[in-house]
Amino acid sequence: MAKDDQTPAPQLAEEPQSVEDFVRRAWILHVQGEHQRAEADFRQALSMDPKSVEATYGLGMSLKVQGREDEAIQTFQHTVELLDQ
Repeated sequence: MAKDDQTPAPQLAEEPQSVEDFVRRAWILHVQGEHQRAEADFRQALSMDPKSVEATYGLGMSLKVQGREDEAIQTFQHTVELLDQ
């Protein structure tokens, strides 16, 4: 394929240092189907910043695709609460 026909795969950060790094890596893992690893990174981001809307929403998405609907719903509700603050 020509270069224009392919989008390079995102690269994982080797050693995330910030909330943003963990969230970025978590989304990459999520897209790659590595949902448990993505969940762990979203949780790490939340341990650093409990009010991170993106990390909270991402955690909800990871829980949902793992079939953990009750936990996902609670997490999505918490996301809405954070948005209302």
